[in-house]
Amino acid sequence: MPYISGVDIAAQRAFGFKEYPIEMSSFIRKSFNYSITGGQTLSFSEKFTVDTYLFGGAYVIDGVVADGDYIEFTITDEDNLLGYGAGFVLAKYVEKEYISPSRPFDTIESEGAKKIPAGLYYTFKYVNVGVSPVNDIKAKIRYFIRKA
Repeated sequence: MPYISGVDIAAQRAFGFKEYPIEMSSFIRKSFNYSITGGQTLSFSEKFTVDTYLFGGAYVIDGVVADGDYIEFTITDEDNLLGYGAGFVLAKYVEKEYISPSRPFDTIESEGAKKIPAGLYYTFKYVNVGVSPVNDIKAKIRYFIRKA
Protein backbone atom coordinates (compact mmCIF):
# COMPACT_ATOMS: atom_id res chain seq x y z
CA MET A 1 0.00 0.00 0.00
CA PRO A 2 1.44 3.44 -0.86
CA TYR A 3 1.72 5.87 2.06
CA ILE A 4 1.19 9.62 2.05
CA SER A 5 4.37 11.54 2.85
CA GLY A 6 4.25 13.52 6.10
CA VAL A 7 1.23 11.68 7.52
CA ASP A 8 1.44 9.17 10.37
CA ILE A 9 1.92 5.70 8.84
CA ALA A 10 0.09 3.96 11.72
CA ALA A 11 -2.95 6.14 11.08
CA GLN A 12 -2.80 5.34 7.38
CA ARG A 13 -2.63 1.63 8.15
CA ALA A 14 -5.52 1.88 10.63
CA PHE A 15 -7.87 3.81 8.37
CA GLY A 16 -6.68 2.97 4.88
CA PHE A 17 -5.40 5.27 2.17
CA LYS A 18 -8.80 5.78 0.50
CA GLU A 19 -10.44 7.39 3.53
CA TYR A 20 -8.05 10.34 3.69
CA PRO A 21 -9.23 13.72 2.40
CA ILE A 22 -7.55 15.23 -0.66
CA GLU A 23 -6.05 18.08 1.40
CA MET A 24 -3.66 16.37 3.81
CA SER A 25 -1.94 19.43 5.30
CA SER A 26 -4.74 19.90 7.85
CA PHE A 27 -4.78 16.24 9.01
CA ILE A 28 -3.67 16.03 12.65
CA ARG A 29 -3.72 13.75 15.67
CA LYS A 30 -5.02 15.14 18.95
CA SER A 31 -4.11 13.25 22.11
CA PHE A 32 -5.27 13.29 25.72
CA ASN A 33 -4.02 11.51 28.85
CA TYR A 34 -6.48 10.77 31.66
CA SER A 35 -6.11 9.20 35.12
CA ILE A 36 -8.90 6.91 36.31
CA THR A 37 -9.20 5.60 39.86
CA GLY A 38 -10.24 1.99 40.42
CA GLY A 39 -13.97 1.64 41.10
CA GLN A 40 -14.87 4.97 39.45
CA THR A 41 -16.90 5.93 36.37
CA LEU A 42 -15.43 9.05 34.81
CA SER A 43 -16.25 11.09 31.71
CA PHE A 44 -13.86 13.54 30.08
CA SER A 45 -15.03 16.10 27.51
CA GLU A 46 -12.86 18.19 25.20
CA LYS A 47 -14.33 20.97 23.05
CA PHE A 48 -14.02 21.19 19.26
CA THR A 49 -12.84 24.78 18.73
CA VAL A 50 -13.24 24.71 14.92
CA ASP A 51 -15.35 22.68 12.50
CA THR A 52 -13.58 19.33 12.30
CA TYR A 53 -13.74 16.05 10.39
CA LEU A 54 -13.35 13.06 12.71
CA PHE A 55 -11.84 9.91 11.15
CA GLY A 56 -11.54 7.79 14.29
CA GLY A 57 -8.79 7.26 16.80
CA ALA A 58 -7.02 4.90 19.14
CA TYR A 59 -6.65 4.20 22.83
CA VAL A 60 -4.04 2.63 25.12
CA ILE A 61 -4.75 1.76 28.75
CA ASP A 62 -1.75 1.70 31.13
CA GLY A 63 -2.13 -0.17 34.41
CA VAL A 64 -3.99 -3.25 35.61
CA VAL A 65 -7.33 -3.42 33.79
CA ALA A 66 -10.15 -5.06 35.77
CA ASP A 67 -12.23 -7.70 34.01
CA GLY A 68 -15.43 -5.79 33.18
CA ASP A 69 -13.90 -2.33 32.56
CA TYR A 70 -15.31 -0.65 29.47
CA ILE A 71 -15.16 2.56 27.46
CA GLU A 72 -17.52 4.71 25.42
CA PHE A 73 -16.82 7.53 22.93
CA THR A 74 -19.49 10.08 22.08
CA ILE A 75 -19.96 13.51 20.54
CA THR A 76 -21.95 15.68 22.95
CA ASP A 77 -23.44 19.16 23.26
CA GLU A 78 -22.24 20.13 26.73
CA ASP A 79 -23.24 23.82 26.37
CA ASN A 80 -26.79 23.28 25.04
CA LEU A 81 -25.99 24.96 21.70
CA LEU A 82 -28.66 22.92 19.94
CA GLY A 83 -31.33 23.43 22.60
CA TYR A 84 -31.76 19.76 23.60
CA GLY A 85 -30.16 20.16 27.02
CA ALA A 86 -26.58 20.22 28.26
CA GLY A 87 -24.88 16.86 27.76
CA PHE A 88 -27.10 15.81 24.84
CA VAL A 89 -25.45 12.92 22.93
CA LEU A 90 -25.38 13.54 19.17
CA ALA A 91 -23.36 10.50 18.14
CA LYS A 92 -22.01 7.43 19.88
CA TYR A 93 -18.93 6.01 18.15
CA VAL A 94 -18.19 3.33 20.73
CA GLU A 95 -20.83 1.89 23.03
CA LYS A 96 -19.75 -0.29 25.95
CA GLU A 97 -16.55 -1.72 24.52
CA TYR A 98 -15.00 -3.98 27.13
CA ILE A 99 -11.25 -3.60 27.64
CA SER A 100 -9.36 -6.85 27.40
CA PRO A 101 -6.84 -7.21 30.25
CA SER A 102 -4.56 -9.03 27.79
CA ARG A 103 -4.94 -6.39 25.02
CA PRO A 104 -5.68 -2.97 26.55
CA PHE A 105 -5.39 -1.02 23.27
CA ASP A 106 -7.26 -0.70 19.99
CA THR A 107 -8.21 1.60 17.14
CA ILE A 108 -11.58 3.22 16.70
CA GLU A 109 -12.55 3.23 13.06
CA SER A 110 -15.18 5.33 11.35
CA GLU A 111 -16.82 4.72 7.99
CA GLY A 112 -15.25 7.80 6.42
CA ALA A 113 -14.96 11.21 8.02
CA LYS A 114 -17.76 12.68 10.12
CA LYS A 115 -18.02 16.49 10.23
CA ILE A 116 -18.33 17.87 13.77
CA PRO A 117 -19.28 21.56 14.17
CA ALA A 118 -17.27 23.85 16.45
CA GLY A 119 -18.66 24.09 19.98
CA LEU A 120 -19.44 20.39 20.37
CA TYR A 121 -17.34 17.99 22.47
CA TYR A 122 -15.45 14.70 22.25
CA THR A 123 -16.53 12.76 25.33
CA PHE A 124 -14.60 9.74 26.56
CA LYS A 125 -16.16 7.63 29.34
CA TYR A 126 -14.32 4.94 31.29
CA VAL A 127 -16.13 2.59 33.67
CA ASN A 128 -13.61 1.03 36.05
CA VAL A 129 -15.10 -1.89 38.02
CA GLY A 130 -11.85 -2.62 39.86
CA VAL A 131 -10.54 -1.36 43.21
CA SER A 132 -8.05 1.40 44.01
CA PRO A 133 -5.06 1.42 44.00
CA VAL A 134 -4.70 -1.96 42.24
CA ASN A 135 -6.83 -0.96 39.23
CA ASP A 136 -5.91 2.72 38.96
CA ILE A 137 -5.13 3.26 35.29
CA LYS A 138 -4.12 5.89 32.76
CA ALA A 139 -5.98 6.17 29.47
CA LYS A 140 -4.21 7.62 26.46
CA ILE A 141 -6.71 8.68 23.81
CA ARG A 142 -5.79 9.80 20.29
CA TYR A 143 -8.25 11.23 17.76
CA PHE A 144 -7.48 11.39 14.03
CA ILE A 145 -8.99 14.63 12.75
CA ARG A 146 -8.84 17.23 9.98
CA LYS A 147 -9.88 20.84 10.36
CA ALA A 148 -12.72 21.70 7.99
